[in-house]
Amino acid sequence: MSEEESNPGSKGRLVDEEFQNWLHAIGEVCLLARSLRVSIPIAGVGEASPIINEGIYADRKYGAPELIQLVHRFAQSWTIVVGELVGGIGVLCNEEEVIFSLLPVVRMIEEYAARVAWLLDDAITADQRIARALLDELRGFDETVASSSRMVGRNTGANRHFKGQLQKTRELILSHFPDALIVDDSSKWSIGGETFASPTETARQFGAHWTNEREWRGTYDHLSACCHPGNAILEFFDADANGTPLGISTKLTAVNFLVSVAMISFRQSIMHLIEYCGLPREDFDLFTEVLEAHFPGILADRVESDDD
Repeated sequence: MSEEESNPGSKGRLVDEEFQNWLHAIGEVCLLARSLRVSIPIAGVGEASPIINEGIYADRKYGAPELIQLVHRFAQSWTIVVGELVGGIGVLCNEEEVIFSLLPVVRMIEEYAARVAWLLDDAITADQRIARALLDELRGFDETVASSSRMVGRNTGANRHFKGQLQKTRELILSHFPDALIVDDSSKWSIGGETFASPTETARQFGAHWTNEREWRGTYDHLSACCHPGNAILEFFDADANGTPLGISTKLTAVNFLVSVAMISFRQSIMHLIEYCGLPREDFDLFTEVLEAHFPGILADRVESDDD
């Protein structure tokens, strides 16, 4: 038997039965990831954790410990989203519905995980973290006001409610950061020297911190391109000599790449949450072992520097 026959993956493609077995194994890892996130208490924080210290700081400086509670709310909710989406990949793998279903899910996972890393970055100060959380709070209400006005009309009950929330957020920000710049163009917002970061920017920062900045931003750009109509999606089709699509091409290399991006994003976002909240990491470490067993070398560089 030739090497390609004995190892179909060497051609970037698996025969049906082997592909199914691989997908189901990866699906179980994804469902294990979801279980890990579910096991993390939503309200739990450890003693002498960074979040406790920053809450005390926010109370002393701003008289508002709830500013750190906002950080905590975002970090918890965003990682829950990441965990549920990774669990969704597990279901897709077990149902063998891969490629097109994975693309938007993996893109969303990368966005949310990168946002967690941006917010909980251990290299920034408590003031910067608070400012970043307030920027996201402001942006959320700003976008909701705009969308509600289009969906249900201006000055409807829902639209007035969100306008009120937006105004309260503006007032809250200015009460703690009098020099904040809040104008119509969100790209010019500034709170405590922090500006609103786009998903592309947080993806770039995530790559710079955890993997490879250029490659990680390229990954996000590619996922975004595939999630919009265009020719980027054609790489997932078999084609004839003229480039005419003949059918969906389900390649091991493509699926492995997409799931790897999701798993790196999930693991790093959960690590940020655990470290910031001072939570036990035994289950996290066990999950990391399982992850590396299924994706050898996926975290080699990162795990090594985790212990630095």
